[in-house]
Amino acid sequence: MKKWAKILTVTLCIVLCLAFAVAAASVSVVINALNITGSTNGTTLTLSPTKAQLLELNEKLGGIDLSKIPQGMTSLVLNVSKDFFGVETEVTKADLKALYAGQTTVMTAKFDKLTADFTVVNKVLAYNDYRHPIAFSFDITVSDDRNPAYLVAYTYDGDGNRVLLPRSNYEDGTIHFYATRLGTFGIQYNPVTFNDVPEKQWYYSAISYMAARGIIGGMGNGNFEPTSNIKRGDFLIMLMRSFGIPLEENLTDNFPDAGNKYYTAYLGTAKKLGLVGGFPDGTYRPEAEITRQDMFLMLYNILTSLELLPEKANNKTVADFSDGDKVQSYAKNAFNALIQSGVVAGSNGQLLPRDNAQRSHAAQILYGVLK
Repeated sequence: MKKWAKILTVTLCIVLCLAFAVAAASVSVVINALNITGSTNGTTLTLSPTKAQLLELNEKLGGIDLSKIPQGMTSLVLNVSKDFFGVETEVTKADLKALYAGQTTVMTAKFDKLTADFTVVNKVLAYNDYRHPIAFSFDITVSDDRNPAYLVAYTYDGDGNRVLLPRSNYEDGTIHFYATRLGTFGIQYNPVTFNDVPEKQWYYSAISYMAARGIIGGMGNGNFEPTSNIKRGDFLIMLMRSFGIPLEENLTDNFPDAGNKYYTAYLGTAKKLGLVGGFPDGTYRPEAEITRQDMFLMLYNILTSLELLPEKANNKTVADFSDGDKVQSYAKNAFNALIQSGVVAGSNGQLLPRDNAQRSHAAQILYGVLK
C-alpha cells in the first residue's frame, strides 16, 4: 500500500534566552536567505543569530515587536532534534508576533511533525489563546488512494492523549491547520463514515469532513441521523468544537437548566465567554430543538468574537427574501451580516428562520465556514 506521507519526525524549539552555552561543533544554516552560524552536540542543533541578524530576521519574518523583547536578550536560539540532520528542510517563515503581541504566528516547514515552545530564561511561556490561534503549514504528499478531506492535524493534551485539530485543511500539496497552543503536532489520516450517509447525498462531504475532525459524532448503531433535528445543546457543542474553544475549569456559574450532562461544561463556558445568552427566563433549554435563526445567531456571535466573520460580499438583507419578515428582531442583525458575508444563501428565495435545523444542515453550514 502506498504511504500517504513521508514519515519524518522533527522537533523544533524556539527559545529566547539571555545566555545559552553548549560545547559542540560549528555549523551554518540558512534561514530565509540569512546565513546563521551555530553548533551541534550530536543531539541538538543550536542556531544563535547576532543582534544584527535578529534585526534582519525581524524584517524577513514579518516584524517582531522588538520593543517587547526582554531587556538583556542578545540572541534568538533555535534548537532542533538530531532527526533534523541530513534532512533537506527549510523553515521559510517563523513569525513570532504571537509571543509579543498576541497576534497570529505563521510557521511554514517541510516536515510532518514538530514541537514548538517559547522559553524565556528557562521559564516556559505557555501560549494558549483560542482567539488568536497559531497557523501552521506542512508540505505533504498524498497518495492517489487517499481522500485529502480526511487528513487531520493533531496535538496532545496534558495527559498525553491525542487531540484532533478541527481547523485542518489540505490544499495543493500543503496541509494548513490552526492550534490554540504550542506543543507537538502531527498529521493523521482519519476517515469516518456512517451507514445512513451515502456518498451520493448532498451532505456527505460536510458530515464526513466534520466527523473526521471530531467535531460531530454518530447517534448510535453506526448512524448519524442526518435528517433529525439538532438540539440546542448539541449545536453549541458542534460550534465550540469547530473553533477549538477550550472548556473552562472550575465553573461557578451556569444556566439553571445546565444539569450534569455531557453538555454542561459547554454551556457554562459559553455563558462565561459571552457566546450565548439564553432565554428571558435565564434558561438555555439544551434539550430543545434549535431554530435556524437561533443557529445563525449563535454562529454569528462566535464568528464575531473570534474576528472570523468573512468580509462583506454583497448588499443583500433579509428583506430580499420572501419570508424575511419572519426573522425576529433579535436575530435580524446576525442574519444580515451572514447573508452579506455569503455564509447564508437561503433556499429557493427563503430563509426559513423559524424552522428547526436538521443535523445535516448544521454540519453543512459549519463545513462551509471551516473550508
